[in-house]
Amino acid sequence: MHNKLKNLINSYPNDINILHVEDCPDTIIATNNILSKYFKNIASVQNGEEGLNLVKKGNTKFDMIITDLDMPIRDGISMIKEIRKFNQDVYIVVFSVQRDSEYFIETINLGINGYILKPFKLTQFIDMSIKFMNYLYLKHPIKIQSNILNLEFDYKWDKEKDILIYKDKTIKLTINEKKLFVLLGKSLGTYTSDELGEYIFEDYTPANSNKLRNLLSKLKTKLGVSLIDSLYGIGYKLKNN
Repeated sequence: MHNKLKNLINSYPNDINILHVEDCPDTIIATNNILSKYFKNIASVQNGEEGLNLVKKGNTKFDMIITDLDMPIRDGISMIKEIRKFNQDVYIVVFSVQRDSEYFIETINLGINGYILKPFKLTQFIDMSIKFMNYLYLKHPIKIQSNILNLEFDYKWDKEKDILIYKDKTIKLTINEKKLFVLLGKSLGTYTSDELGEYIFEDYTPANSNKLRNLLSKLKTKLGVSLIDSLYGIGYKLKNN
């Protein structure tokens, strides 16, 4: 599930903005520590009034709002009611200790997209985030269609043309180097050495895995940088932005 979420986020070319509304400072820190492992742009406020004002300003288009219910000045339900009057698209998830069924039913009627009781488990958060990313892909299909993968060190991989680009210049690749990028670029996922070797080399076996290591070493020498992460005990993946 962790890798699936990472792949969904890394493959989405638009900025993802999250608003976290929570009145407890310790909970803000703990939740944001988890959020920041997956998402880069996170804004935090401490009550529903601040959350509503931030959304209304429109300086940042938020894709997801995570909110508590019981807060001072303006509670979560009141904030959601007001936001839903002018924004039906933003993904809203309630993180709350509130177990009262009346609150649950009311938030459902307001059109929230998810509900997680605190304290929550990491698996619950990842599952919720996967559903959120799938929502983005379904809601904005035109925005996310891109054949260009932005890699580190100003490199790009064109999935449609199967070419590696550095600052608008096409880098000449061998057949095996091209196969390497084709597989790693399919989903930006992680592949084991055996998966890569069997895809690239017709005569590959685990016993001659040095063929893959030699290919990676020569590619690094050619480019002057390493565009491929070697994750100990897991496999290889592209270094993408």
